[in-house]
Amino acid sequence: MGRRAAILGMIPIAPTVFWGPMAYSIMGGLAVATMLTLVFLPALYVAWFRIKEPSPREVDRADPSDQFQQVSTN
Repeated sequence: MGRRAAILGMIPIAPTVFWGPMAYSIMGGLAVATMLTLVFLPALYVAWFRIKEPSPREVDRADPSDQFQQVSTN
């Protein structure tokens, strides 16, 4: 029994048998997770909370440079 275990320990594990398919699985999982995070979840958030694109009038009114003009110096 001991000799058989020693012989099996000498057999090298082929890298393409295990690591190749596992690498493709990891790459596919990362690609799907990235698409979910960058595309699906923001779209779901917009649809769920019914967020609409601001009108041009609202965009002009929210000009960040206005806050600097209101500051007075003493």
